[in-house]
Amino acid sequence: MGHLEITQASQEDAEIILHLQIHAYLSEAEIYNDYRIPPLIQTLKEIKQEFSQQVFLIALDSITHQYDAGAAWENLALEASSRGLVAHGMQGFDYEKARIDLEIPDNFDVMAMCLTCSTSKPENVR
Repeated sequence: MGHLEITQASQEDAEIILHLQIHAYLSEAEIYNDYRIPPLIQTLKEIKQEFSQQVFLIALDSITHQYDAGAAWENLALEASSRGLVAHGMQGFDYEKARIDLEIPDNFDVMAMCLTCSTSKPENVR
């Protein structure tokens, strides 16, 4: 039976998370030919202010890690919804670049990235 360890980033990781966010959204910017989308112009100060809304799932390599990460994401989305938040799973980022930029050890896999945010100000949802 596999083992899954999920860790949550700390405030000290905000700079590398912003860096990863920028790389994650470059492909979207290229598709729409718009490099002024909010994730690309967000500042470190802004991401630190919103840090409690950011969740990154990193799964320790195991036989069941993809299944376990999916189940963890589902539970995270359900919990966000129960608290009146929106949880937005993201794709289109470079998984290997995320590993390198975040200095994730080889025995961990980048499985997902998501953003949770309040729906009280829809214009702030990115």
